[in-house]
Amino acid sequence: MMTKRQIALLVDPDPVAIKFMTAALDTLGFEVHARPDLLDDLNWSLDEKPDILILDTTGSNISHIEFIVKFDSFPSHPSVPIVITSAHDRDAEVKRSFDAAVVKSTPKPIELPEFMRRVNKLMGWSAGRRVPKRAPAIIVEDVNTTAMIIQKLLDVLGVEAYICNSKEEFDKHIRVIYPEIISLDLYLPDGNGLEICNQVRAKRKMDELPIIVVSGNTEMDTVVECLRAGANDHISKPIVKEEFFARVSNVLKIRKLQKDLHDQQKQMEKLAFTDPLTTLFNRTYMDMAMQRELERTRRSGAPLGLLLIDLDFFKQVNDTHGHEIGDEVLREFGLLLKNKIRSYDVPCRYGGEEFCVLLPGSTAANVVTVAERIRKACETKTFSSKELKQTISIGTSVFPELSREHLLISDADKALYSAKQSGRNRTIVSLPK
Repeated sequence: MMTKRQIALLVDPDPVAIKFMTAALDTLGFEVHARPDLLDDLNWSLDEKPDILILDTTGSNISHIEFIVKFDSFPSHPSVPIVITSAHDRDAEVKRSFDAAVVKSTPKPIELPEFMRRVNKLMGWSAGRRVPKRAPAIIVEDVNTTAMIIQKLLDVLGVEAYICNSKEEFDKHIRVIYPEIISLDLYLPDGNGLEICNQVRAKRKMDELPIIVVSGNTEMDTVVECLRAGANDHISKPIVKEEFFARVSNVLKIRKLQKDLHDQQKQMEKLAFTDPLTTLFNRTYMDMAMQRELERTRRSGAPLGLLLIDLDFFKQVNDTHGHEIGDEVLREFGLLLKNKIRSYDVPCRYGGEEFCVLLPGSTAANVVTVAERIRKACETKTFSSKELKQTISIGTSVFPELSREHLLISDADKALYSAKQSGRNRTIVSLPK
């Protein structure tokens, strides 16, 4: 008996994006239903009952926020994870849409492994459960016979290539796909391969992307010009299979070493700034993030909220049940905290049983709403294998609405003290003096 495949509803106005993400989602085991635009009537989404929605509203007559609000307003509809794909991932509209707990964002051009990880995470699958078998590549070549030869050679090297016969086609693909390697002809019907090379190298995220020029022009001046423009290597036409494999393999190996080094650096940074017990940020990172967000507030005028949270009577948990159970409570509260805030908020373990959260762009009213959401979720939850009940007290402050910049922490700390003194399991807002 065959298991029914889960449905991914893919909404994107770009045919290249639909083709690329359909292949990725198919690899993850989804049945993909694709359409180019959102509709005002959401009955289509209800009828299809998607298990996940991949959404880009660029050029649409409805915004991310309008769609998510409308989508969530159907009481009969289950909560569906949403991945927003956008070339403008830093736009305020996309940021605000993160308020929905099941909404994540991945920028375009799409890095395939990261896209897969986000979908796996939203579906509750392990990160390595289903991963891409083949890395994407882009071939820019106006002669189809040559392009297909390069495509087959890259296929042997484990790379799935998308063919572009012109600079215009390349521009469409590079807006969507972050490739593992680019194979580039010098002479195109609507441009020059060197222009593409310079264009790619000018993009900050693509300055290390491998580029191989495959050209019939073997003059030394041309080869040197390609290398100066940022190409990693030059392969002559007609293509010799053994030479192609050797040169491209070397470039891909170097690229892998660069990525491994980058991943190691990121892992070291993560270890330096992460609390090992709760996996939240630690006090060191919070201090850095605080300065960064305060500077952003000074520039933009957008408010910055802060929560200071204390687990009520936590010492009794350790004294009665031991530190191992206490650690379970702290770990589970860290997870609860992370799940009740937006993806760009900053949750930290402040020390012991104290936690804090930076809330960029949040007014005093928003801050209280978030604080109460966390407090009530904690109040109704049972913690650890002992099924313990645990409440929290919260103090809040907001710069510049309620606190001066240098008093943001101390005002929240005073509000937290008031919450504990007045009976605990409550949120107290710092008031301006």
